[in-house]
Amino acid sequence: MRWLLLSLTLLASGCGFHLKGSYEMPAAYRQVTLTSFDQYARITTLVSQSLAGSGVALGQGPEVHILSDNLDRQTLSLFSTGQVAEYELVYSLKWQLIREGQEPQVHVIEVRRDYQDDPARTLAKDRERDLLLEEMRKEAADRLVRQLALD
Repeated sequence: MRWLLLSLTLLASGCGFHLKGSYEMPAAYRQVTLTSFDQYARITTLVSQSLAGSGVALGQGPEVHILSDNLDRQTLSLFSTGQVAEYELVYSLKWQLIREGQEPQVHVIEVRRDYQDDPARTLAKDRERDLLLEEMRKEAADRLVRQLALD
């Protein structure tokens, strides 16, 4: 039984398996400087939390600069009355990595979700959209950290 458990552990670690949200950061990114278009923006907080969760300290080092974030929506379908029934929400996060002696690298992360509207339940749908946006921001922050880990 011990051999089986040991074999499975070695197999999982050997293939690069990591728990979700846990990334092995290269030594060059164990400490970074985080700057943003708005230091109080929700996305800045989420990126900071995601970096900390991956063992990255904020301070001196390569600069991760958040250039912008944006939420767009595109119509997917209409009710027979002509009102929008379903949207595709597109959250975009534009950021750049600035390393000493190198040209800045600009990255864009897009997160997409379908969202069904219901004009009869405006308040509930607004709350649902806010929760969905928070989830999209969190996913974008995690993707940013994952891109750093793979760099």
